[in-house]
Amino acid sequence: MTRYLISLLLSVHGLIHCVGFFKYWRGVSTNQIIQRFIPGVMVSRVLGLFWLVACALFVTSAIFVRGRAWWSVAIPAVVLSQVLIALRWGDAKWGTLANVMILILALLARADHRLGLNVEREVEDLIRATIGMEEKVVTYDMIDRLPEVVQKWLRASHVVGQPKITNVYVRQTGRLRLEPGGRWMSVKAVQFVRTQHPGFIWNARVRSFPFVWFRGRDKFQDGRGNMVIRLFSFIPVADAGGEEIDQASLVRFLGEMVWYPTAALRSYITWKQIDSTSAIATITYGGISASGIFTFNERGEVVTFTADRYFHHRGEFTLKKWIVDVGQYAKVGGARVPIEAQVSWQFDEGKFTWYNLKIEDLRYNIATLAGFSYL
Repeated sequence: MTRYLISLLLSVHGLIHCVGFFKYWRGVSTNQIIQRFIPGVMVSRVLGLFWLVACALFVTSAIFVRGRAWWSVAIPAVVLSQVLIALRWGDAKWGTLANVMILILALLARADHRLGLNVEREVEDLIRATIGMEEKVVTYDMIDRLPEVVQKWLRASHVVGQPKITNVYVRQTGRLRLEPGGRWMSVKAVQFVRTQHPGFIWNARVRSFPFVWFRGRDKFQDGRGNMVIRLFSFIPVADAGGEEIDQASLVRFLGEMVWYPTAALRSYITWKQIDSTSAIATITYGGISASGIFTFNERGEVVTFTADRYFHHRGEFTLKKWIVDVGQYAKVGGARVPIEAQVSWQFDEGKFTWYNLKIEDLRYNIATLAGFSYL
């Protein structure tokens, strides 16, 4: 909806510039100082053409507003428009308000574009080595080394006979909130994951109100985690790193293994069965270890993952129980995995569900990054 409103603003403002074109083209008198050097009619026609050019630039940017670089056309249009408005200030001064609005939106779009380019570079750095990598096909012999309850899960995931997963593309939609009883905000996110060496980049757009959004990028690479949040893709809200974020990111990778189950076979993960419906997994990488408990149903499907994970609040980190409840399984990308999840924290006051998500697209062992959305 926001893009449609921006497109409407650009279109209407652009078409209004046609009025200036027609007025000047009909020979409306011009600034007396300019007329000392160039005949008035010629100046009128030339300025009229500039009004028409401004119209074309605004309409063009409106057409391509769903693209990532519409601002590169809109900003020159605003500059040209404001110069023309200054020459006819008495008649056109109110157009300045529209120009200011468009300029602000264009600058925010530019910041969003630059952030997107940075994410693209990070994804390329993370995934490049896995492109075209050939992995062994999963066999029953491979999974027989694992605890029985984990074997049952992998068989239920339909990974036997499939190549090991080296990289993953995930597209999510959902909603999140920041505190119990808080307002739910819509989320669109894409995530790239590699499994040979654990790592991921999660890039999300969170819409709070119309024309108000946050961009979040959660990253884990080479054993280090980093979370960046920016209001309007421009104003820094958070830029967190350190040992606690490293641990939190490792726990996240472990819990999200339900979407790339062959990672359970990697050497950096060890398993210990607790009982017939649960097992504890420990991941060790980059000098950091983290553990979590997977709980399974009678069909061998994961239903819950719980782990102690660092919770960041008002500049302080505390270990809290982190819970991922999953459901509604479907066969996607060759494996049978959950396509819905609820992510919660367990506080003293009770369970706080802060993120509900749905998997819209899931692809394994991508051979190229071309054509993928980075949001």
